[in-house]
Amino acid sequence: MTDAAYAKLLHKLDGHYADMPQDLRTNLLAFYRDLKLPIATKTNEGEWATLLAELEHLGAINRDLAAASTEVADAAVAK
Repeated sequence: MTDAAYAKLLHKLDGHYADMPQDLRTNLLAFYRDLKLPIATKTNEGEWATLLAELEHLGAINRDLAAASTEVADAAVAK
């Protein structure tokens, strides 16, 4: 059931990943860290493909926001 809930949440938040709290982004990415595990969503090829695309998008947003945060922190220290 957790697999389905996380997949549904990820799908509903698609397009709004940058607006999500960092903790939620981290939690979702951590849940799907090891894609070799038996994840229920894998049983439906279409849902699995959608989930993988959404995870890639979420990961990219998360990396971009982390980099931006680091740049801001570095700029503040440099002043």
